[in-house]
Amino acid sequence: MDIARIFLDIDGPLAMKNEDVLVRLYAQYLHLDIPERELADVHSVHDFQSLPAVKAFKASAGTAKYEFLLALLVFLPEHLAQADVTENAQKGVQQLVQYQPELAYCTARRGNTESWTLDVQEATRTWLGNQGFPHPQDVLFCEDPCAKLKLIAGLLVGQPEPILLIDDLKDQLIHDFYTLTHHEQALLSQHFILGAYGAQASHDGPFCVIPLPDWADVDTFLEMLSGSKEVIHHGRQERQRREEGRGYVGVH
Repeated sequence: MDIARIFLDIDGPLAMKNEDVLVRLYAQYLHLDIPERELADVHSVHDFQSLPAVKAFKASAGTAKYEFLLALLVFLPEHLAQADVTENAQKGVQQLVQYQPELAYCTARRGNTESWTLDVQEATRTWLGNQGFPHPQDVLFCEDPCAKLKLIAGLLVGQPEPILLIDDLKDQLIHDFYTLTHHEQALLSQHFILGAYGAQASHDGPFCVIPLPDWADVDTFLEMLSGSKEVIHHGRQERQRREEGRGYVGVH
């Protein structure tokens, strides 16, 4: 099958947390009184969370606020600039760009202020370029996984040709699919392919899902992609079955 465009998620498929950097940023931004000699022996978020000062902060702030802050601070530009590269990612992406040069990135990275988000965007593009990924300036920033589906559906309105997204949030994307309009669902079921990074096996869904367990498996993935026309048809049938079960009328 000819793919018109490829989009790549960044966190997970391409970038991993640099936990050595992150724990020090946590200590700094949460204003934790942790002696440097104690922090010097901490090299993972798991060990960081076991420190007495961190446990005390969690008890004071409450679990919900504590977990929100840890998740938010992952997107500090200082951390994103030093993120680790997922194993074999550069080689795998080079194989994809040879398959289809129209390749870009689609991520839900953002800060909680406009200026922070702009810094996140700059750090992301700089990191992609520094790590040798192709087209580092071609990044689409979305609020969440559902917004990725809406964006791709919008592109399909003007150009109804197959679009591939490599992303590691398969279950979330399938869940979010059913929150879209019927027209968006119809477009995605006919023209959207999810390369499910980290998935070990094929998965029935409302759109075509092809597993990509690891970047070392790109050759097998591309072979499956070449035969994905039949899978897309299956995905469309799956969506129609679900709609019939809910009493919906399909949009064709």
